[in-house]
Amino acid sequence: MQWLIDIVKEWTIAQNYLTQGFVSRGDPANADFELGNFTTDNAFHDLDLSAIVPADAKAASICTVARDTTDIGSIKIQRSDYNSIRTMGGQAIIKANRIEYEMFTISMNTDRKIKYSISASGWNFLTLTVAGWWF
Repeated sequence: MQWLIDIVKEWTIAQNYLTQGFVSRGDPANADFELGNFTTDNAFHDLDLSAIVPADAKAASICTVARDTTDIGSIKIQRSDYNSIRTMGGQAIIKANRIEYEMFTISMNTDRKIKYSISASGWNFLTLTVAGWWF
């Protein structure tokens, strides 16, 4: 039976299953982007993550923390070359003046850019942090 275990182990190593997976950034002291880094006009804009996410990453885990003075605020985030709503992460503010958190995974292309759309409402706090990435 040991021969079967050895074959599975060798195959697993050959597929890089033991060297790929999620890499956490740990517990960052500060957010990567804050409200002043974003345009809040309901249109999509590029956000470059190449200084944070390694070149061979397949996806990034994104955490947003937000507060809006209205209950209609929304944040949409997507890989820069995708357009379908089915591949979009986001956050909807459901209660005014309350801090709300969201975490989601966005796939990366080789330029490591994402695009975002943030509603033109009454934002008074907004941060985006890359929590980690997937290889």
